[in-house]
Amino acid sequence: MLARRRFNRFNLVFAHQTNYLAPPYPFWLDIPEFPQIRVPGLSDDDRKRNLEMLQYISEAAADHGIDFTLGVWEHNIQTNMQPTVEGITRENIGPYSRAALKVAQQRRGLSLNENDLWIAATALAIGATLVTRDSDFKNIETLAVLTP
Repeated sequence: MLARRRFNRFNLVFAHQTNYLAPPYPFWLDIPEFPQIRVPGLSDDDRKRNLEMLQYISEAAADHGIDFTLGVWEHNIQTNMQPTVEGITRENIGPYSRAALKVAQQRRGLSLNENDLWIAATALAIGATLVTRDSDFKNIETLAVLTP
């Protein structure tokens, strides 16, 4: 229906000026190195269903010729908001984001070298746009990239 009515792009953005799904990874992925980072009340089955739904949305968009972009506005919440994710701190948001990106990329059959993972995680943790000509970063949907 969207493609028939000339919609050709679907952007799904999380954590835009809200604490909802900030960061989103604990809602989709279990990162064993960070057992303290979790979503209260979210079971492993719930997390699995969340990831399956995200994958379904992405695949359905592709099947219908719609460009799907997953965006994460912020990885950490603003200081005046109550987090929905437990265990996130200023000290662990960068390393956690790096580990989550690595798992997400591996599940997609992609890989970034360790230095690129750290660069991407740092940009995501501080909400920065990465300015680069390195095309490897285009595979990280949640990363804002500007190619000069």
